[in-house]
Amino acid sequence: MKETKGKANPQKANQIVKKILDE
Repeated sequence: MKETKGKANPQKANQIVKKILDE
């Protein structure tokens, strides 16, 4: 995972994290 991607799209990164935590 690239930190730049999370910084560029924090909302998208948050959704991915939520999805991982939901599983």
